[in-house]
Amino acid sequence: MSQTSNLGVVLPTRNSMALLPAHLSTMKSWLDIVDEIIAIDSFSTDGTLNLLRRELPEKKTRFLTHPPGLYESWNYGVRQMATKWCYISTIGETIQREGLKRLQSVAESFKADVVISKPEFHDSSDRSIKDISLPIDDIIDTLKLNSPSILTPLQTLVFAIAHADACLLGSSASNLYRTAVLQEHPFPTDHGLGGDAKWGILHAGDVRWAVLTECITTYLLHPVQHDHTAIRAWDTAQPASDLARTAIKKLIDEERFTEKVLMESGTLAVLDAFVQYDQDRCRLNHLRRKRYPWFVVPMAWHLRWRRQSRRQRLEQAKRQALELQMPPGQYSKLTTGRDEGIG
Repeated sequence: MSQTSNLGVVLPTRNSMALLPAHLSTMKSWLDIVDEIIAIDSFSTDGTLNLLRRELPEKKTRFLTHPPGLYESWNYGVRQMATKWCYISTIGETIQREGLKRLQSVAESFKADVVISKPEFHDSSDRSIKDISLPIDDIIDTLKLNSPSILTPLQTLVFAIAHADACLLGSSASNLYRTAVLQEHPFPTDHGLGGDAKWGILHAGDVRWAVLTECITTYLLHPVQHDHTAIRAWDTAQPASDLARTAIKKLIDEERFTEKVLMESGTLAVLDAFVQYDQDRCRLNHLRRKRYPWFVVPMAWHLRWRRQSRRQRLEQAKRQALELQMPPGQYSKLTTGRDEGIG
């Protein structure tokens, strides 16, 4: 392209015909505000690529192929982009025109590197599912946010560590990324199906995060096709507590924070609390995978009680750290106030 434009889309597919027609139908409502589309297919055999070629605008679409691999395909697509902002449009998650414009507006307003939001989950009958909780729910509830807000690096780091066993990014198709940031920091491909989870922990303290408090996407829970290598890698991926330690060490080695700052801000206390919680969580999960029922093992009940107790201590450490990071006079914010944001 002759010059850098604003909004680009990566559309990864692999034998996606079951959901692709409905997905493309929604995409058509916002294709006019997109400058570039990277349609990247992983050797589909069900007509996916032919449908993409028929339905997507030829002048702004590049059709690429890449071997199967979830984050490998994402990274390959992102590397081809010339736009400032990158939206990853995964099949099964849809966004409306106003939602995509909202993401870009918040990203521009806050000069963010990533804007996260929560999808509304639907079952196969298109009924809304209300009881799925993501780390963004904790961010919004704890900080009492009711409008889009920017997070400080230390705030983001605290939430990333407290939820190191989850995914701070939530669903990437509910987010918007600064393309240059994803090109510099691609999604890890050594963490199985949790590459975006690992990305969120490793870059919680070194990129600029914004939070959108509205649900602007719909995620349809559906069977997905994954590379068996990726599934096996998830089982042997770096433990969450080790990953959290790695993130802290990385920030210190890169001189983004000193150990003293991390200690005085309560961040290291959150790390210690998470490590203790995660040890019991992993041990209990190991017992639950045994052939015999976990509830006949006395140690499992003890671990279950202690895991809950340590989760409560982690919650306490998280709130204390967030209060320590606030300016004097704003400590009541976690119970009574909210972040300043844009409407």
